[in-house]
Amino acid sequence: MLPFYEVGGVGQVFVPTQFRDFAPDDVRIKFFTNHDLERPNRIFSHIKRGGVAALSGDSDLISNTVEFINRKKDELVKPSPNQERKGRKRDFKSSDRPRAEKKQSSPLLKLMILVDASGLLQVEPTSDLPYLLELIGENPEANQDCPFLIPVPALKKIQDSLQQPYETDALEKSLVVSENVLPPQSKDTIHLFQQGFWCVKDSLPMEAAVLDLGCGSGILSILAAHRLAGCKPRVLASDILPEAIATTRINLYRFNLYGAQVEVTRAGDLFEPIGNQKFDLIVFNAPWVVARCRSRAEIAIHDENQNTVRRFLAQTQDYLTSCGQVLLGYADHSGQKMITNLETMFETHGFLIQDVFRKRVPTHRSKKKWENITVYRLCGS
Repeated sequence: MLPFYEVGGVGQVFVPTQFRDFAPDDVRIKFFTNHDLERPNRIFSHIKRGGVAALSGDSDLISNTVEFINRKKDELVKPSPNQERKGRKRDFKSSDRPRAEKKQSSPLLKLMILVDASGLLQVEPTSDLPYLLELIGENPEANQDCPFLIPVPALKKIQDSLQQPYETDALEKSLVVSENVLPPQSKDTIHLFQQGFWCVKDSLPMEAAVLDLGCGSGILSILAAHRLAGCKPRVLASDILPEAIATTRINLYRFNLYGAQVEVTRAGDLFEPIGNQKFDLIVFNAPWVVARCRSRAEIAIHDENQNTVRRFLAQTQDYLTSCGQVLLGYADHSGQKMITNLETMFETHGFLIQDVFRKRVPTHRSKKKWENITVYRLCGS
């Protein structure tokens, strides 16, 4: 499917990857402004003909249009071919509707907000939503300096998620987390990493280079900057997900750390965005559920056959200074065998376990009511 579309009155417009199912190659994307938003039936008719609406204008008029389309969305849900053949259109069950809407895509996903090339929503009054392209899972240069589109429901999810504060007693301020990013909800994991930071701080050089790999919300980058303040660390945060990179930047700004004490890479897999840098400390809260990853939201948690942590350990020695250390978080969620495998990998890749910080915590599973969360301090052998 095409990433760029020609839209009358706008020009070339970028449609992010995850939304292209709602905008097939032959779709007509039509631009609607305030004049049109006052007549939402026109927009409804365009969507009913299979089009996509690019909206720009007054936020109240856009909200009214969304409500109008939502009220009439049943008229946009087509019966299945089997139902048409059997003449059962009127017997279309309400219980079948969510399944049909998912298969065809919700009509509201064809209502898209126009965003200018710099990432500014074309809505009045303007609202500040930085790093929007990354928050929807794209690298910042993906739009090639063109305006882009985001469906109204997707935009609302991001806005709602960034309004939800996550409190932790380890920090004086709350954090925010966007879609697909692991929330910092495990206080036990946070406390164990704090113990790790306290343990390593006296052995680090001044201006120690610290890497937070798989930074997610950025909480470990913030903790590193605070708990290791005595050695004035230079912290670098990295993650495979653009939405995590954006979330980390947002949280670093909340703590006045971005640029001054913590830098953030572009999105990339493990050490791919790091270049030739070496670090005195590498921090990695590894995915601990040994299972196939089925969505972007599971990337931080699921690790099929422990491939991610295996690749991490295979590469890490190349990015450590001569006295470099690693703080690695893990859990025995998938059983003791996986912990045995992990500790065997340490030995295989030349790491010695210097310290172990562990906490037994309750789970919400019936078959395994308790699990152990562990942070390992590793050094090269």
